Amino acid sequence: MILLPLHYQYQGQYDHVIRININSRRVLTKYIGNYKTQAPVRKQLSPAFVGILEQILKKLNTHMSTNTNLQENEFIATLRFGSGDNIKTLKWYGPTIEQDPFLHQVIDLLVLQ
Repeated sequence: MILLPLHYQYQGQYDHVIRININSRRVLTKYIGNYKTQAPVRKQLSPAFVGILEQILKKLNTHMSTNTNLQENEFIATLRFGSGDNIKTLKWYGPTIEQDPFLHQVIDLLVLQ
């Protein structure tokens, strides 16, 4: 089961935004911005990194339920992964560590990459 492409977005207070995309060719585009906008970072991910990411996503997929009825506004994070009929979308308020340990691992892995 291929769990890419992947899209993560979080919008917080004071124009703090994180957007991370990984396409099906394993190219990561990361944008982290606030008052001082940074240029997007683009890089090709290694097969080893994608393997680790997909292992954690598989655990997350069976572990955390979807919550798609949250309104779109500040402090909501969205993680979407998969393709075709296997797309999963997760939305949550607050820190990932309060939601699910696998979710916390995925987001840390993405932000630090």
